[in-house]
Amino acid sequence: MRDWLLRVLRSVPGRIVAAFTFLLFAIIARELLLGLVRAATGLRRTPPLWLSPHTDFVVRPAGIAYAFGGAALMIALGLGAYRLFVRWLENRPAKEISRPFAAELALGTALGSVFVLAIAGALALGGWLRLSWSGAWQFALVSLAAAATASVVEEIAVRGVLLRIPEEKLGSWVALGSTALIFGALHATNRGATAWSTIAVALSGGLVLGAAFILTRRLWLPIGIHFGVNATQGALLGAPVSGRKAQGWLHSDLDGNPLWTGGTFGLEGSALVLPIGALLGCVLLALAWRRGRIQPAFWQRAGCLAG
Repeated sequence: MRDWLLRVLRSVPGRIVAAFTFLLFAIIARELLLGLVRAATGLRRTPPLWLSPHTDFVVRPAGIAYAFGGAALMIALGLGAYRLFVRWLENRPAKEISRPFAAELALGTALGSVFVLAIAGALALGGWLRLSWSGAWQFALVSLAAAATASVVEEIAVRGVLLRIPEEKLGSWVALGSTALIFGALHATNRGATAWSTIAVALSGGLVLGAAFILTRRLWLPIGIHFGVNATQGALLGAPVSGRKAQGWLHSDLDGNPLWTGGTFGLEGSALVLPIGALLGCVLLALAWRRGRIQPAFWQRAGCLAG
């Protein structure tokens, strides 16, 4: 009975379910601990810790500390849950979150920021984007904390679990394509989402982030890219992040065809995302190919063995 259960848990579907169970417990633990913090400190109105803050929230020093503390707690619990899952069920070190990571995080953040700034620059040159100083630096700090939380937890779930585990059987191309579609679908119900924005997120964000993981076999580069994109949109430019309002150091006034501006969904829903994202994704995949990081599917491996 025990051997049968272990075989089920160590199958591809079993490990995916187990990994998400570990992450769910991490989220529940975060909520319980923060509930104790709110009860002990008397905090009643606290900023959202996952996504960008609402514009009607008045951020005070206690709220900023709460946001950064909550983000640090969720990141620590999320990484810890992934490490425990890998150690317990896969019986190996969690090399996907091993050190060194600072260089990959920094490179990813720079790539994500340049990605967004390139789109914003093109829109500004076309007269579709006007920037002004917002004076909302408090909100910008909360947006940074939210961007950090979202980038770590979402990359663990999508690239660390939904891409990595099926890739062992289905190969890199199928796993990359399927997670790109999943990543787009996860954003399809957000405010301002359209069929076009969903395709843009799937073919650019899903492709780029998945390619970054395949290239390095670690989560730090995709986490950095994800953080750079969200933080630059929300904390710096004050533009919507996947349809969620944000306030940053600057205020973005988008005026023009939503096909190009992304509308209320944000810059990542712009048609300009596709060529830039496709270029970056193809560069990352080309590097992964040259380094032998592309994994074949099980039927391709069987064919090689038969030959």
